[in-house]
Amino acid sequence: MKVLHVSNVDLAVPEGSVEHVLGLAQGLRELGHEPVVLAPSSGQPAKRGDFEVQNAASDPSALARAQAIRGTIRACVEDVAPDALYLRSFPLDYWFVLRMLRGIEVPVVAELNTMAREQHRVLGHRLRTPILAGFEAATLRAVDGWAPVTNEIAEYARQLAGTTKPARVALNAFDVADIPERHERDAIRARYGVMSSDTVMVMAGFGHPWHGVDRAIRAMSLLDESHHLWLAGAARPTDIEMVDDLAAGPLRSRIRVFESMPYGDLIHLFAAGDVGLSSLAFDRHVLTEAQPLKVALYVALGMPVIVSYRDIRFPTNSPLVVRMESDTPAGVVDALDRLKPVTPSLRRQAMDFAAHNLSWQAAARRTVELIDELRAVHVNGSSKVK
Repeated sequence: MKVLHVSNVDLAVPEGSVEHVLGLAQGLRELGHEPVVLAPSSGQPAKRGDFEVQNAASDPSALARAQAIRGTIRACVEDVAPDALYLRSFPLDYWFVLRMLRGIEVPVVAELNTMAREQHRVLGHRLRTPILAGFEAATLRAVDGWAPVTNEIAEYARQLAGTTKPARVALNAFDVADIPERHERDAIRARYGVMSSDTVMVMAGFGHPWHGVDRAIRAMSLLDESHHLWLAGAARPTDIEMVDDLAAGPLRSRIRVFESMPYGDLIHLFAAGDVGLSSLAFDRHVLTEAQPLKVALYVALGMPVIVSYRDIRFPTNSPLVVRMESDTPAGVVDALDRLKPVTPSLRRQAMDFAAHNLSWQAAARRTVELIDELRAVHVNGSSKVK
């Protein structure tokens, strides 16, 4: 089966959304399918795979990327002749993508990663929010199937669109093959002045309000000097300034901030960690469910994780994921206490769980199930972009 995967993310930027696009394509390829990725890239893709990538644009601006996709999408569909189109939805994708495909008889799946209306409201975009919500609803109605990353987002989609579509919850995974057999844990810790017996908490991505880096830093003030916090993914000078403002005095020396880096470098760095921190402030996001890619990374590295929501990939009683019982810095400390001790057997359990449940092949299987359902409808009836 040939699947055209369309996305507006810059494939050259090392971030979770790019890992998802390229990882899912690789998972499809490993299952014997033919994925083709159409996306912009300002340079070499952050990760190479055994599949075709068509570069829609090299301009890094979001508007230029979207306009480039609009200019190439129909010709790309006609050239590739896919059996299905998989769209990683983004603001105004109805205008830039789906509107250009009217009448093309190819089943279309929209991957839904967030409640866009609520996300922009949280970010303070008061004028933009109702406009984007209108286009989001148009996308939901125009496609044939939905791939929401949580059941909560699926319900939001039904309410916003005023209808329902065939759906499968999309799995956010990680390429466990990227994890090296051996880690230079002690050498990495020594480089940053951390003792082997100390506890290192790591957080990948911390710039948005729902990441809750303020709670992580204030939790550090409640912990003794054997605890350290490593923050990776500083994309702007303001990210570092925010940490400087929150961590005054001696506390700042136990907090390390790293710029955005390729996933291989991030894996090497975080291999020295003990506990992964996912988003700690989902109460600010009006969400109670999620499955961030960073959690799959932490678990694949053998780390248990602290979260502020329900991660639907794990059983509720899993020792690998501990949910905060209060949305406060003290809630982070309490969750950390409930995780201890992080033993070698717990690390091994985490890595085994990731290998069996969090691979991109597992994610791709869910995608194939939904596409097969839509293709059956397409054969027996009509499936056109509205």
